[in-house]
Amino acid sequence: MRARWRAASIVALLAVLLTTVGTASAARLPIAGATLTTLPQVTRCTHEIEVEPGAVRQNGTSTTVVVRGLTSRCAGARVDLTIVDASGAVVRRVSGSVPTSGPATVTLGATAFAPAQNHRVFATVGTWGVPARWTYAPPMPALACEVRSLATHAALPGYTCRTDELVVTHWGSGAGGNLQLNFNAYASAEPGNTAYIAFSLRAPAQDVPNGWSWAKADIAGGNVAVGDGRVTSRCSELPVITGRAASNMGAKVNFYLHLVQGGSRGICQPG
Repeated sequence: MRARWRAASIVALLAVLLTTVGTASAARLPIAGATLTTLPQVTRCTHEIEVEPGAVRQNGTSTTVVVRGLTSRCAGARVDLTIVDASGAVVRRVSGSVPTSGPATVTLGATAFAPAQNHRVFATVGTWGVPARWTYAPPMPALACEVRSLATHAALPGYTCRTDELVVTHWGSGAGGNLQLNFNAYASAEPGNTAYIAFSLRAPAQDVPNGWSWAKADIAGGNVAVGDGRVTSRCSELPVITGRAASNMGAKVNFYLHLVQGGSRGICQPG
């Protein structure tokens, strides 16, 4: 009985001591005024962007990159792009800023590079990494030729044909704009007087005079309409042009075409 009383007394004494020590310790703790800081919630200004090369010139290079998918919340943000090839090697690093108006599409300048379908791109907009998708479809050949039968106008087997670069010269602007296209076509063998060299081309949009309108354009002349040579496309099909040289013109033929605005007596087909 006495032993149980002593045990209960010891437990009670310990409880008092612990309470006193805890209270004293807490009393000696300095308590300063606390400041509650609220951090703003920061999120990406866009969830995904698309990146593609700007206008691709005849030599296959571009000097701009177009970024799509930006939102108004991206206004003023810095954009950093790293374009890599299939092996992961860096092709170009491109940087710029989104205008304060916050457009959905921004064009950034870049050192000339040759875009490819298998390129990939990594992007940062503001301080956030943003998923980016590279899109690029190689343009159709701007210029092509083939050797055709004079009787059937079908491509002749056994012949190949190649062209050199399309040279574009332009001057004037608006209604006074002029455009000249020059190129050479080379057949693998001389067609003779029963065949001819035909061509098809798409005039490059980036090399036209200021204010140029394809809807008002006409092919005023050139060296195509010689002998039985002619332009075979209509003016309404511009900027696509098809035509043919005269028969028996040899394995190499030089072509040039002169385009103007508002012509009415051109050499393209009516319609």
